[in-house]
Amino acid sequence: MKTHLVIICLLLISTGCQTYTDQSKIAVSLWENGDIAGAEAEFSRLSEKKAGTKDHVLYKLETGLVHRDNGNTDLSQTSLQSAEDRISDYENKGLISLSQTSMEAGTYMSNQANRPYVGRSYDKTMLHVYKALNFWKTSDDEHKENVRPELMKGKKRQEESLEANRREVERAKQEELLHKDQQNVSMARQDQAFTAQVANIKSSLSHLKDYDDFANPYLELLISLYYTYHGVGQTDRETAAVALKRLKGMVGESLAAWEEQEAVLESLSSGASLKPKTILLFESGRIASLEQIRIDIPIIINNVSYVGAAFPKLVFHDNFYSSLMIHANGESHGVSLVCNLDALAAHDYKKEFPVVLTRTIISTVAKGVAAYAMNKAASEQDAMVGLFMRLGTAIAQAAVNIADTRSWSVLPKKVYFAQFDTPDNGAISIATSDGKFTSDVVLTQNKNQLVIVRSINQDIPPMVDVFDL
Repeated sequence: MKTHLVIICLLLISTGCQTYTDQSKIAVSLWENGDIAGAEAEFSRLSEKKAGTKDHVLYKLETGLVHRDNGNTDLSQTSLQSAEDRISDYENKGLISLSQTSMEAGTYMSNQANRPYVGRSYDKTMLHVYKALNFWKTSDDEHKENVRPELMKGKKRQEESLEANRREVERAKQEELLHKDQQNVSMARQDQAFTAQVANIKSSLSHLKDYDDFANPYLELLISLYYTYHGVGQTDRETAAVALKRLKGMVGESLAAWEEQEAVLESLSSGASLKPKTILLFESGRIASLEQIRIDIPIIINNVSYVGAAFPKLVFHDNFYSSLMIHANGESHGVSLVCNLDALAAHDYKKEFPVVLTRTIISTVAKGVAAYAMNKAASEQDAMVGLFMRLGTAIAQAAVNIADTRSWSVLPKKVYFAQFDTPDNGAISIATSDGKFTSDVVLTQNKNQLVIVRSINQDIPPMVDVFDL
């Protein structure tokens, strides 16, 4: 009996682990400190280690973007493609469907982080944003057509997200209705202290403006730009104009950048000659990530040593540049905000939170009831065994109460945009708003150019990439 009880505790402990935030801490720290090569090596090591596991998709996404930061576009595309393939496998096998309900039962005695990471809604659109940009960079003018399918797949993902979230919420409701201990689940939802802490989590996101349901302005910008400069015929020009209109509606401001893009579309539609243009995309900061917090959940039983529940909470990283100065043709240009990825993350978090809340409550109740049963059985056998069992269940539950903090953490916080005539001498200079970092950038003369400036934070110099638009 004693051996049997010890084995149960060990099994519970073994299903627990560090949060993703802890597991990826070294790699993210290297990246934030500007050691991009070191971060690339560490993420690559983790990606290889986690290949084929429940975290395969996430590590491929992280690694793919850090490869890109370090200029390894082909490796970036390979990693991103691997993530896309695994997501498709999950979907084809029905893992992201109602048939997943049977799998959820296994997570009730461990934690939600033991579920396969299938990608958040914005992950799936940003995956195609970066695959499109990689193709844009590596393809010559005659093969830019490779960009188009990625943008359309991103658009399709965007449209699918709303329905996918609706199904997930409905499934979580059904799981709660079918749970055998509805009394404790219901009591947890009604507990004032618990609901106050949950409300506090939600209130921390109130400052962020929501875009349309799961809409991604960065994707819309790239669609408008691609169909403007590589469109074939009037239909593609209309697609560019519709994307620009949607983008303007999402941003909600009248900006000179939009007027410039409208003027380009009008010139192309009328057949007027157009001077070569340079598009500059400024990707700044680090997207909001998830950290673990603990909230106590009440359970109507005795002898339960630990009833704390671990929840993911969105945290924001505010060490970033919100502007960039560009000097070209003797003129100065600023940048306009296109996409706040923190808002994308917050929108996804708010949509997903009811599901996380339901499953965490069910899981905490299930583990609490199981702990009570083991403690009671041990105490009836022997007082000392009961004492050790209560200690063991406390340790075990602390180990398995791990929040799912997995998210694509090396995405930018905000994306800004500028458009101007390509200088005759092919030279521009850029400077951060505080003048701390400056860079001279050489463009190809008399050609449309795309410049991507990636600034991780205010402590390290931005990275600059230039290729034909």
